[in-house]
Amino acid sequence: MNRFEKVDRHPVIVRSGISELRMVAKRFLKEGIPLMKSPILRRFRLACVAAGLAVGSTVHVQAQHIPIGPAAQACGSQYETAALESTGAGTIFDEVSAAPAGRFWASAEYLMWSMQSADTPPLLTTGSASDALPGALGQPGTRVLFQGIDGGARNGGRFTAGTWLNQDQTIGLEGSFFFLGNGDDNYTASSSGEQGSQVLSRPFFNPITGQQDRQIIAEPGWVGGTTSINSSSTFMGASLNLVTNPCCETPCCPPGGTPYGYTYGYVAGFRYLRLAEDLSIDENLRFIDSAPLFAGDSIRLRDEFGTTNDFYGPQLGIRGEYFRGRWFVNGAGLIALGVNHQTVDISGSSTFSPVGLPAVTQPGGFYALPTNIGSYSRNVFTVVPEFNLNVGRQVTDSLRLFVGYTFLYMSNVVRPGDQIDTTVNTTQLPDYTGPGTLSGPARPAFTWRDTGMWVQGINVGAQLRF
Repeated sequence: MNRFEKVDRHPVIVRSGISELRMVAKRFLKEGIPLMKSPILRRFRLACVAAGLAVGSTVHVQAQHIPIGPAAQACGSQYETAALESTGAGTIFDEVSAAPAGRFWASAEYLMWSMQSADTPPLLTTGSASDALPGALGQPGTRVLFQGIDGGARNGGRFTAGTWLNQDQTIGLEGSFFFLGNGDDNYTASSSGEQGSQVLSRPFFNPITGQQDRQIIAEPGWVGGTTSINSSSTFMGASLNLVTNPCCETPCCPPGGTPYGYTYGYVAGFRYLRLAEDLSIDENLRFIDSAPLFAGDSIRLRDEFGTTNDFYGPQLGIRGEYFRGRWFVNGAGLIALGVNHQTVDISGSSTFSPVGLPAVTQPGGFYALPTNIGSYSRNVFTVVPEFNLNVGRQVTDSLRLFVGYTFLYMSNVVRPGDQIDTTVNTTQLPDYTGPGTLSGPARPAFTWRDTGMWVQGINVGAQLRF
């Protein structure tokens, strides 16, 4: 009898598990086959290796999954054998589950978002010196130099932290804070006032004459000047939410395949948002030395419009995640309903510096005059929906990296440009001696004007679970 015949009478099938190891050991003791020549001994060694791999794989898979209720537990028991066959050693190249582990989590994200542009009326024009009213709207040679504020891209950050509140990890508490850096938009135009130089004007509607008119900043042969229009905005927000993670509905480890599955849950909490913006118009003009009147005199004017929006309200939402191997896709949809506390601040001033006399500052600029200067506030109902979507990879058991997109909208916000009334009663314009005396319509006037506003953009981040 050769050794091949002996093997046929003593078949041993090597499988993963402790029971097969015991069977091989019993046959070895019973047969008494020589140590170095025994095929069964070789199979015994293979069984040991297989058992060790099986135990190691089982520990690794268990570390990858969150105990999130009956469905997840069923997933773990029903597909235990498949998990042992399909899971590797746990490097970033192995196809293990992206289902995150850990009771606590924290993430940090870089934001590159853009904000919806803000409307303004035409604030600065140029025109032809041959027109009847150079720079006035409706004149043949008039061209608008500044109208509207570009939202533009801006940088920011978002930070999130949370913890599960129960052993099954089905109810948790999560807080989040984000901010966008200052968004600045600046425009400056100047003209010397010498012959052949550019006309600069601030257009307005004159209720006394009933026609479009202009305030002169620079006009050849008379006055030269510079106008700067500057805007800034900041946007930030925070939320505190209860989150749920009720179930895992699909098998996590299908036989012979890549681990996969999905989870979903609900969000309920409180949200705060703050949008603060400012728009200022600075004008500095000087009558040229050869001017027929006011030669050498200078005037500085400033109009400033500031707005803030403070939103407070509860929010509800749903979020979910699908994972396959180490890759995952997750998203959330939220909606907050609440009160937006709107504030508008309008101020203006004029500084007169005649030759040989001390400078004097009077209240009132040009678009900001006694009839609309002041601070105003009110509360309005506002809706804030948000949507975000992320794609990422589980790098280690605790670390995941992701990139995504976020869209957020506020239904009723006040913005500076909307608060400018370009109908100006020139009888109340200040001069060196003091404010003017109003005669006729009280314009410019303050009227509440609000609009919707969105922000959107890309986020890149990392999350740790521990």
